[in-house]
Amino acid sequence: MMESVEYLKPNDVLKQNIDDTVDYLLINPKVSFLVKLREELVSGYYNVLRQMIQRFAPMNKVKVVVVTEQSFLGYFDLMTALNSVLYVDVSQSDADLMDADMVVTTSIIDLTGIVNPEAVMFKWHQNADSDHFGRMLGLLRGLWIQKSSIDD
Repeated sequence: MMESVEYLKPNDVLKQNIDDTVDYLLINPKVSFLVKLREELVSGYYNVLRQMIQRFAPMNKVKVVVVTEQSFLGYFDLMTALNSVLYVDVSQSDADLMDADMVVTTSIIDLTGIVNPEAVMFKWHQNADSDHFGRMLGLLRGLWIQKSSIDD
């Protein structure tokens, strides 16, 4: 788990809050023996909490725009799957296409000029099986890791 921490974007607000909290706790004379370990405490708490926040309250979400017919039976399954992923923001608005990280569509529609040119286009099968869901979730996780990592 700690291997991925070096690739996460820094969170200055979290770092400052941990600095302040550790300083406050070290005022207590009962834990004065920990004063020498202040930097290690701050670093350890920061690295662990940054990963926890990234996984359970992600700051960098993947923007997914769904461009599909709402009449097919699997539509509900698709929307439920997307809405259950904490690091995904789902939209069905054409206005969001330019900011999309991924576009999920059931048909071949020419979206050139109105879609983010770097967005991943994912063709959704109306009779999707678990493998198709898995491929989509794998792509979403890959996009999320890219957005959560330090830019080169």
